Amino acid sequence: MATEESIVVTKEEVHSFVIRSMEAVGLKLKHGTVLADLIVSAECRGHASHGLNKLEQYMNEIKSGMTSTEDLEPSVLKETSATALVDGPYVARFCMDLAIHKAKSAGIGIVSCRGSNHFGTAGWYSLRAIEQGLIGMAFTNTSPMLVPTRAKSKVLGTNPLSLGAPAQNGDSFVLDMATTAVAMGKCELKGRRDQPLPTGWAVDQDGHDFNIDDFKSKSRIAHVLVPHSYIIQLATLLLETSTLPITLPVEMCYPKYEIS
Repeated sequence: MATEESIVVTKEEVHSFVIRSMEAVGLKLKHGTVLADLIVSAECRGHASHGLNKLEQYMNEIKSGMTSTEDLEPSVLKETSATALVDGPYVARFCMDLAIHKAKSAGIGIVSCRGSNHFGTAGWYSLRAIEQGLIGMAFTNTSPMLVPTRAKSKVLGTNPLSLGAPAQNGDSFVLDMATTAVAMGKCELKGRRDQPLPTGWAVDQDGHDFNIDDFKSKSRIAHVLVPHSYIIQLATLLLETSTLPITLPVEMCYPKYEIS
């Protein structure tokens, strides 16, 4: 078991480090600043799984070409007084802020987007609504991680969701959760710390629990705690989708994948 030592780093230092790291792989300052805001918020709210833990992943995705660094702006494809359809890149914060603007003028704001996937902590977006005195909800798909009940292959994403509402005296309610048994980032943290994965977190191709060495080599998250609850992933996918027919995460990432 790896020993841990606590090192205190100010949030300003973390913010600056994230920006410099992203600039080093070609991301523009304004976009790196938004990511730094998100990562610092995750760390300060106790979500280490979605804080600096994710920085290496984000950098590698840019290096591999999976994530674009083009200095483009989101475009609104369709729009009404209360709804909008937006195309990427850099859409997540843009969509939430647009939904907030519409909610203030029309009473409700619903914005869906294309060109998006993992977007950090879902609660960060709901908090933006709370700051404006509104109820906020945020959903996204992710790369395929979930092994549905009685299945062996990962098909759906962790598809996180968040709901936030302001309360009295500056308090608030914030639900921020993966719709799998656990968020991928928490498995990653266990791997970094050489800690065992709890039973029911991840499974191998035969449906057996992974140990930490297996997880490091090939991860699949299994929702085995509540039978059939992968329907929640499908519901989340429906809520955040912008086109029909729906494309499953496994089809997005592996175009030649055959579902049987």
